[in-house]
Amino acid sequence: MEETAASAEEMSATSQDIETAVQSIAQKSQEGATQAGGDK
Repeated sequence: MEETAASAEEMSATSQDIETAVQSIAQKSQEGATQAGGDK
């Protein structure tokens, strides 16, 4: 049971990291698009 719990915790942390990274990338690309093409 301990291994399963640890794996679930790690997976949760990993998907949280991925979600954070995706949001960060999306924000940066949105900012880049705004700077490049002005407000749309």
